[in-house]
Amino acid sequence: MTPKSYGEQIAAAWTDRGLEPSAGEDEGSTEGSYLVSDPPFLAGSRSDGGFTQISIDPRSALFRATSACIPGRLADMEPPQG
Repeated sequence: MTPKSYGEQIAAAWTDRGLEPSAGEDEGSTEGSYLVSDPPFLAGSRSDGGFTQISIDPRSALFRATSACIPGRLADMEPPQG
C-alpha cells in the first residue's frame, strides 16, 4: 500500500470516531509523506487543547497527539516511587 492509501484509511477511521481530520500530501516533506491531522495542520488545537496527527512516508509513520486528560503539566509531575 502507499502512504496515501494508508492515510485515507486512517482519516476514514478517525471520522467514524467523531474527529474531523484533514488529509493530504505533506507539503513540508520531500519524501512523499501523507499527513492526517485533526484539527487541520497548523490550525491550532481542538477546544479541549488536544490534537492528533499521523505522517506516513514510504519507510515510516510518525504519530503525534496531545490530550488534556489530566490537569497539570507532565514536566511538573513526580515519577512513581518504588
